[in-house]
Amino acid sequence: MCPEHTTILAFKYLVWYVIVLISSLKVLFVSILIVRHICKQHLSLR
Repeated sequence: MCPEHTTILAFKYLVWYVIVLISSLKVLFVSILIVRHICKQHLSLR
């Protein structure tokens, strides 16, 4: 395995890691928004 190939492989892994991280953050953000929305509705129902 030449160094160039290793660098490309590492870069690919890095890109995949970033994509997974961003998507998980999106899911977290959306779930927080939904929970906040439900809490607001719940408070206004009382």
